[in-house]
Amino acid sequence: YDWFKSPKIPLTPLPNEEEWYPVNMNTIRKYKNIYTLYNDEYIYHKYLIHRIFKGIEYRKIPMVEMNDTLKRIDIECEELIGTSEALKQPVGAYLTTMEKNMDIIWSKSVVGCGRGSAVGWIINYLLDITQINPLKQEGMNLQHWRFLSKSRPDFPDIDIDYSAHLKNTVFSEVKKYHESIGGSCVRVATFRTETSKRAILKD
Repeated sequence: YDWFKSPKIPLTPLPNEEEWYPVNMNTIRKYKNIYTLYNDEYIYHKYLIHRIFKGIEYRKIPMVEMNDTLKRIDIECEELIGTSEALKQPVGAYLTTMEKNMDIIWSKSVVGCGRGSAVGWIINYLLDITQINPLKQEGMNLQHWRFLSKSRPDFPDIDIDYSAHLKNTVFSEVKKYHESIGGSCVRVATFRTETSKRAILKD
């Protein structure tokens, strides 16, 4: 956040394309928004689709659940497309950046299964950002639009729970990684009802 600039999606370096997990083009052509996101102007969105298909394998999604899974992914891709167009940024890159952050955090601490609106996205589950499949929570309707919606385009926000006594270690490792790729991190403490954004602006 900046006093004079709009927020930007943090971008992480992508591996060489030949290293990406393969996708079945015949499959994604059957889903309009998955195919559109795969072919849009942002290379980060193409990479995201590859990571999603890697996640399908990682989560061992059975064939009997595949169509419902891909239909939900298609709906979420539509929200990414609309929000990215509105913000003029690859919003899907936020998810691949969070996937990287989670890899770092898991290497140092146990991480909570997920809380807040992020658990409503199956893409977050497939990327191992959350541990909850929103399609399999009996008696609960985890709405995808609470996390991100093109009708109210804004930057996504994922809350992460991990061991409180390891917070310094976790922050140090995340900071070290982002500084290694030319970025930076800041620690913000808020009290009472003030938000992190407001605290940065008032500092």
